[in-house]
Amino acid sequence: MARVYISSTSQDLQEQREAAARAVRRLECEPINMENYTAGSRPPLEKCLADVRNSDIYVGIIAWRYGAHPPGMEQSFTRLEFEEAQSHQIPSLLFLLEEGVEWPKKWRDEGADGAGLQAFREHVAEKLTVRFFSRTPELETHVTAAVSLELQRSGGRRVDIPELLPYLSDRSRQRDQLADALYRHREKCPRRPMVVFVHGHEREAHGEFLERLKRKTLPDLLDLKGSEPVHQVRFEWGPRRHGRGEPGNGSLS
Repeated sequence: MARVYISSTSQDLQEQREAAARAVRRLECEPINMENYTAGSRPPLEKCLADVRNSDIYVGIIAWRYGAHPPGMEQSFTRLEFEEAQSHQIPSLLFLLEEGVEWPKKWRDEGADGAGLQAFREHVAEKLTVRFFSRTPELETHVTAAVSLELQRSGGRRVDIPELLPYLSDRSRQRDQLADALYRHREKCPRRPMVVFVHGHEREAHGEFLERLKRKTLPDLLDLKGSEPVHQVRFEWGPRRHGRGEPGNGSLS
């Protein structure tokens, strides 16, 4: 089982940390985070950095706080954890809160810590390809997609990859679009029906992707909790116009 270290400031990002942990557990990995820490004799920084080194993937979530500093150090715990992952070449996935998103003023650092935070955000954006988020469900989707892809890149050396790999041929963008569409629909017009066409090619593992949508993605997004299955109805496409091509088939979930 892969170990995924979740790094962020604590009080301001509790909801987001829980969402990231859910995404990690969904992929049958073990989330490593401070919520699971118990009392011990090791200094906090030593414990955190050891856990980073012993993890297979590092997930960093950054909003508008730089975070607490270990005694006598200028860099925050969060930045030191990131640098530890980088120095040990641990795959690092960074998620940054978008600018302009409404955020409580009490969770925005100013002064020296504000400057340190801005430098940290710029540093990770220059060093890695980061993903921005504006809502917690969106973050959970992004973490699921990114960790899943990283597990694929590992070649199965670290973990037993779950059945029906969720993002074969990098279909994560379609999954993200579906999640965003469902979120907007729930917010604006939950009583109206919603129709979504999921397109793809058999060489993009389309059948496996549809099966994953039916068995895992849609039940998770719709919060069905196993109470109601996602039904699948197959239908035949008509022949293409101008006499080209053969009749195909499709499915509607």
